[in-house]
Amino acid sequence: MSEFQQNYRGKAFNMKITHIFSFLVRPEKGQEVQSEVGGTSIPLEGNLYYMLLTIFERATEDCKIDITFLPSGDGIQFNQRRSEILDVIKHRDIKHAQLLAKHLQSVTTKRSKLGLFFIVLGRDGGTERIYLSRFPADFGIVAEETQNELHVELIEQVFMKSEKSYKAVVFDGTNADSDFWIGKAIDKQVNDNSVSISGYWIKEFLKADFRTTSAAGTRRLAKAIMETINQTNDLEIKEELTSAARLSRSLANKIISMDNFADKFGLSEKTKNALISTLRNRNLRFDQFKFSTSEFRKHVRFRSLQISNGAILTAPLNSFDQCFTKQCIADDSDEYLFSTQGTIVDDRLRAKKS
Repeated sequence: MSEFQQNYRGKAFNMKITHIFSFLVRPEKGQEVQSEVGGTSIPLEGNLYYMLLTIFERATEDCKIDITFLPSGDGIQFNQRRSEILDVIKHRDIKHAQLLAKHLQSVTTKRSKLGLFFIVLGRDGGTERIYLSRFPADFGIVAEETQNELHVELIEQVFMKSEKSYKAVVFDGTNADSDFWIGKAIDKQVNDNSVSISGYWIKEFLKADFRTTSAAGTRRLAKAIMETINQTNDLEIKEELTSAARLSRSLANKIISMDNFADKFGLSEKTKNALISTLRNRNLRFDQFKFSTSEFRKHVRFRSLQISNGAILTAPLNSFDQCFTKQCIADDSDEYLFSTQGTIVDDRLRAKKS
């Protein structure tokens, strides 16, 4: 009995798998003539079934990135890929499932290589689930030992060398008219911390996008940084976040989340936790969005430094260090001498600190 079978021996679960379809998907983006996509139905037993059951059961926990199907260009609430997914749920046959595999093949680049595509259908009462996952092909060595000799062969089409390397999306719903617009995705094949999911998997294949818009995600991050800095008395946290905000221009138009924003700039664990603690829902740290420099600057424009004598030094965030020079009084002192130079362009009194 395999490890996967042992995990589910005697275990009861609500969402039962009803059908599994599998297809061999080639990297044929841009090719006018596409290869035929071969597919098969997977029996609901054996090692492969239990391996897929393992990831199917934890799909909504693993897939943390919210995505939504985009309406058609004319503004009508219709999405062709969603419609085809609903057809798979309705008919539960390999013919309709194969159409999705063909679409995936037509947008798969050579960089993504050959892949094994699974469509898993499940049901719990009136709730339907469809789970789509793609496992990459890899090289492997097969060794077969006979009585007197060893036969060794290199093969290319090795799949699922690790069940932890795949990309997937899951949709749950009860009503075909109103549900299945919003899903959750994951990409465990991406190594770049600044991008947590392949663009072709979401935008080209599914005709979907991240649920969090560029402006909304950037605004949430900026406000979280400001709130954390204003609430904490820990100078290290303040300095780390200020430095990250100053360097944020390097993220322009890149896909990020609050979680990998912290990793990108090497924030300490305490600073990362302080930043995330400002969120009403901690899972929002996984929401992906395209970083907007202009939106960020609407909410984080100036840096203010208050020193022990009561003075407050304020300057634009990205030019603060050019406006003020800082010199340590002595090696064993935590006091600094600040200096600046320029002409007076304004002079005003204020009722309170700003």
